[in-house]
Amino acid sequence: MWGIPRSAKTTIPCKKCKVVLEARRTCHQVFLVCSTCGVTYEINEYLDVMDDVLEEFISRIPSDRA
Repeated sequence: MWGIPRSAKTTIPCKKCKVVLEARRTCHQVFLVCSTCGVTYEINEYLDVMDDVLEEFISRIPSDRA
């Protein structure tokens, strides 16, 4: 569990300014952040354009699937 990155640069463009978004996580949530305009997006807003980086990032996060 230790050593899992807390962020990853995606290839997904921000809806507001078109700069690529960064996936970030807390202990309980994953979200996308634009470092240029400062907007934070919920993952569900970008499910239709999810890239391999985001998919891999999410897959490495431990979760209780019970």
